[in-house]
Amino acid sequence: MTDQIARNEKQLGAILRRARKNAGAHARLAQQPDPPAPWRYRTKERLVSLPTPNQPGFKDADQAAVEGRKVPKATVVQMPGAALPGTFGAAFQRLKISVKWLALDEASKRKNTRLIEEFLELRVVPDHPLIWRDVPVKNLRRIHIEELLGRFIATPHKAKHLLVGIRKLVYIALRQDWIKSIPQQRSSGARPMSVGSLVARSDGAI
Repeated sequence: MTDQIARNEKQLGAILRRARKNAGAHARLAQQPDPPAPWRYRTKERLVSLPTPNQPGFKDADQAAVEGRKVPKATVVQMPGAALPGTFGAAFQRLKISVKWLALDEASKRKNTRLIEEFLELRVVPDHPLIWRDVPVKNLRRIHIEELLGRFIATPHKAKHLLVGIRKLVYIALRQDWIKSIPQQRSSGARPMSVGSLVARSDGAI
Protein backbone atom coordinates (compact mmCIF):
# COMPACT_ATOMS: atom_id res chain seq x y z
CA MET A 1 0.00 0.00 0.00
CA THR A 2 2.82 2.40 0.89
CA ASP A 3 4.52 1.71 -2.44
CA GLN A 4 1.28 2.40 -4.30
CA ILE A 5 0.85 5.74 -2.51
CA ALA A 6 4.42 6.70 -3.35
CA ARG A 7 3.87 5.87 -7.01
CA ASN A 8 0.64 7.88 -7.07
CA GLU A 9 2.36 10.88 -5.47
CA LYS A 10 5.18 10.63 -8.02
CA GLN A 11 2.71 10.54 -10.92
CA LEU A 12 0.75 13.44 -9.41
CA GLY A 13 3.95 15.47 -9.09
CA ALA A 14 4.82 14.81 -12.74
CA ILE A 15 1.31 15.86 -13.80
CA LEU A 16 1.53 19.08 -11.79
CA ARG A 17 4.94 19.92 -13.28
CA ARG A 18 3.59 19.41 -16.82
CA ALA A 19 0.56 21.53 -15.99
CA ARG A 20 2.73 24.38 -14.70
CA LYS A 21 4.96 24.15 -17.78
CA ASN A 22 1.98 24.27 -20.15
CA ALA A 23 0.45 27.13 -18.20
CA GLY A 24 3.68 29.13 -18.60
CA ALA A 25 3.75 28.49 -22.34
CA HIS A 26 0.13 29.59 -22.68
CA ALA A 27 0.88 32.73 -20.69
CA ARG A 28 3.77 33.60 -23.01
CA LEU A 29 1.53 33.08 -26.02
CA ALA A 30 -1.17 35.24 -24.45
CA GLN A 31 1.34 38.07 -24.04
CA GLN A 32 2.17 38.09 -27.77
CA PRO A 33 -0.07 40.45 -29.77
CA ASP A 34 -2.25 38.85 -32.41
CA PRO A 35 -1.32 39.70 -36.00
CA PRO A 36 -3.65 42.29 -37.52
CA ALA A 37 -6.60 40.80 -39.36
CA PRO A 38 -6.43 41.33 -43.12
CA TRP A 39 -8.59 44.12 -44.51
CA ARG A 40 -10.54 43.51 -47.69
CA TYR A 41 -13.06 45.34 -49.82
CA ARG A 42 -15.65 42.86 -51.00
CA THR A 43 -18.41 43.12 -53.58
CA LYS A 44 -20.32 40.49 -55.53
CA GLU A 45 -17.87 40.81 -58.41
CA ARG A 46 -14.51 41.25 -56.72
CA LEU A 47 -12.39 41.06 -53.59
CA VAL A 48 -9.64 43.61 -53.03
CA SER A 49 -6.95 43.27 -50.34
CA LEU A 50 -6.20 46.47 -48.44
CA PRO A 51 -3.56 47.61 -45.98
CA THR A 52 -4.71 47.99 -42.38
CA PRO A 53 -6.01 51.45 -41.38
CA ASN A 54 -2.80 52.25 -39.47
CA GLN A 55 -0.59 51.52 -42.50
CA PRO A 56 0.47 54.13 -45.08
CA GLY A 57 -1.70 54.29 -48.17
CA PHE A 58 -4.86 52.85 -46.58
CA LYS A 59 -7.11 55.78 -47.56
CA ASP A 60 -5.90 55.81 -51.17
CA ALA A 61 -6.25 52.03 -51.47
CA ASP A 62 -9.74 52.08 -49.93
CA GLN A 63 -10.90 54.88 -52.21
CA ALA A 64 -9.46 53.14 -55.26
CA ALA A 65 -11.25 49.90 -54.28
CA VAL A 66 -14.58 51.73 -53.96
CA GLU A 67 -14.09 53.37 -57.37
CA GLY A 68 -13.00 50.12 -58.97
CA ARG A 69 -9.53 51.26 -60.01
CA LYS A 70 -5.98 50.24 -59.16
CA VAL A 71 -3.74 52.34 -56.95
CA PRO A 72 -0.99 53.79 -59.17
CA LYS A 73 2.50 52.66 -58.22
CA ALA A 74 4.95 55.27 -57.06
CA THR A 75 7.14 56.65 -59.81
CA VAL A 76 10.82 55.83 -59.42
CA VAL A 77 12.82 59.00 -59.91
CA GLN A 78 16.57 58.79 -60.40
CA MET A 79 18.32 61.27 -58.15
CA PRO A 80 20.63 63.77 -59.84
CA GLY A 81 24.17 62.40 -59.93
CA ALA A 82 23.07 58.83 -59.15
CA ALA A 83 25.27 56.16 -60.70
CA LEU A 84 25.17 52.41 -61.12
CA PRO A 85 28.01 50.47 -59.42
CA GLY A 86 31.16 50.09 -61.51
CA THR A 87 30.04 52.51 -64.21
CA PHE A 88 31.67 55.64 -65.60
CA GLY A 89 29.19 57.65 -63.53
CA ALA A 90 30.36 55.88 -60.38
CA ALA A 91 33.98 56.46 -61.37
CA PHE A 92 33.30 60.20 -61.61
CA GLN A 93 31.82 60.18 -58.12
CA ARG A 94 35.00 58.52 -56.86
CA LEU A 95 37.18 60.93 -58.80
CA LYS A 96 35.56 63.94 -57.11
CA ILE A 97 36.59 62.71 -53.65
CA SER A 98 40.15 61.76 -54.65
CA VAL A 99 43.17 63.61 -53.27
CA LYS A 100 44.28 64.84 -56.71
CA TRP A 101 40.84 66.25 -57.49
CA LEU A 102 40.50 68.00 -54.16
CA ALA A 103 43.91 69.59 -54.71
CA LEU A 104 42.74 71.30 -57.93
CA ASP A 105 41.73 74.94 -57.92
CA GLU A 106 38.06 75.76 -58.46
CA ALA A 107 38.55 76.82 -62.08
CA SER A 108 40.21 73.50 -62.95
CA LYS A 109 37.45 71.57 -61.16
CA ARG A 110 34.77 73.40 -63.14
CA LYS A 111 36.57 72.80 -66.44
CA ASN A 112 37.11 69.09 -65.76
CA THR A 113 33.55 68.66 -64.51
CA ARG A 114 32.13 70.25 -67.64
CA LEU A 115 34.17 68.03 -69.96
CA ILE A 116 33.53 64.80 -68.06
CA GLU A 117 29.81 65.53 -67.69
CA GLU A 118 29.63 66.14 -71.43
CA PHE A 119 31.22 62.73 -72.03
CA LEU A 120 28.93 61.00 -69.51
CA GLU A 121 25.82 62.41 -71.19
CA LEU A 122 26.85 61.31 -74.68
CA ARG A 123 24.91 58.42 -76.18
CA VAL A 124 26.90 55.28 -76.86
CA VAL A 125 25.30 55.11 -80.30
CA PRO A 126 23.09 57.89 -81.69
CA ASP A 127 19.92 55.78 -82.08
CA HIS A 128 19.89 54.23 -78.58
CA PRO A 129 19.18 55.95 -75.22
CA LEU A 130 22.12 54.31 -73.38
CA ILE A 131 24.61 56.96 -72.29
CA TRP A 132 28.20 56.55 -71.15
CA ARG A 133 27.31 57.41 -67.54
CA ASP A 134 25.56 54.02 -67.23
CA VAL A 135 28.19 51.92 -69.02
CA PRO A 136 30.38 49.67 -66.83
CA VAL A 137 34.01 50.67 -67.21
CA LYS A 138 34.99 47.01 -67.52
CA ASN A 139 33.16 46.85 -70.87
CA LEU A 140 35.26 49.62 -72.45
CA ARG A 141 37.57 48.71 -75.34
CA ARG A 142 40.10 50.82 -77.23
CA ILE A 143 37.94 50.76 -80.35
CA HIS A 144 35.08 52.36 -78.41
CA ILE A 145 37.31 55.30 -77.50
CA GLU A 146 38.50 55.66 -81.08
CA GLU A 147 34.96 55.69 -82.45
CA LEU A 148 33.80 58.14 -79.78
CA LEU A 149 36.62 60.59 -80.44
CA GLY A 150 35.98 60.23 -84.16
CA ARG A 151 32.77 62.18 -83.67
CA PHE A 152 34.90 65.24 -82.78
CA ILE A 153 37.27 65.04 -85.74
CA ALA A 154 36.40 68.64 -86.63
CA THR A 155 37.46 69.83 -83.17
CA PRO A 156 40.62 67.87 -82.30
CA HIS A 157 41.36 70.00 -79.22
CA LYS A 158 38.00 69.01 -77.73
CA ALA A 159 38.65 65.36 -78.53
CA LYS A 160 41.97 65.64 -76.69
CA HIS A 161 40.33 67.09 -73.58
CA LEU A 162 37.61 64.41 -73.62
CA LEU A 163 40.30 61.74 -73.82
CA VAL A 164 42.02 63.20 -70.76
CA GLY A 165 38.74 63.04 -68.87
CA ILE A 166 38.10 59.44 -69.94
CA ARG A 167 41.58 58.45 -68.81
CA LYS A 168 40.92 59.92 -65.37
CA LEU A 169 37.81 57.76 -65.01
CA VAL A 170 39.55 54.64 -66.28
CA TYR A 171 42.40 55.07 -63.78
CA ILE A 172 39.86 55.45 -60.97
CA ALA A 173 38.23 52.19 -62.07
CA LEU A 174 41.65 50.53 -62.11
CA ARG A 175 42.39 51.67 -58.55
CA GLN A 176 38.97 50.44 -57.41
CA ASP A 177 39.66 47.00 -58.97
CA TRP A 178 36.68 47.34 -61.28
CA ILE A 179 39.05 46.55 -64.15
CA LYS A 180 42.34 44.67 -64.26
CA SER A 181 44.13 46.69 -66.92
CA ILE A 182 43.89 49.74 -69.16
CA PRO A 183 42.19 49.05 -72.54
CA GLN A 184 44.88 48.08 -75.05
CA GLN A 185 45.38 48.87 -78.71
CA ARG A 186 42.68 47.66 -81.07
CA SER A 187 43.25 44.15 -82.40
CA SER A 188 42.67 43.28 -86.04
CA GLY A 189 39.53 41.35 -85.16
CA ALA A 190 37.97 44.02 -82.95
CA ARG A 191 34.29 44.68 -83.54
CA PRO A 192 32.74 48.16 -83.88
CA MET A 193 30.91 49.74 -80.96
CA SER A 194 27.49 48.28 -80.13
CA VAL A 195 25.00 48.72 -77.33
CA GLY A 196 25.05 44.97 -76.76
CA SER A 197 28.72 44.98 -75.86
CA LEU A 198 28.32 47.95 -73.49
CA VAL A 199 24.92 47.26 -71.94
CA ALA A 200 24.72 48.74 -68.44
CA ARG A 201 25.04 45.67 -66.26
CA SER A 202 27.57 45.31 -63.48
CA ASP A 203 28.15 42.98 -60.55
CA GLY A 204 30.77 45.25 -58.98
CA ALA A 205 30.25 47.53 -56.03
CA ILE A 206 31.01 51.18 -55.61
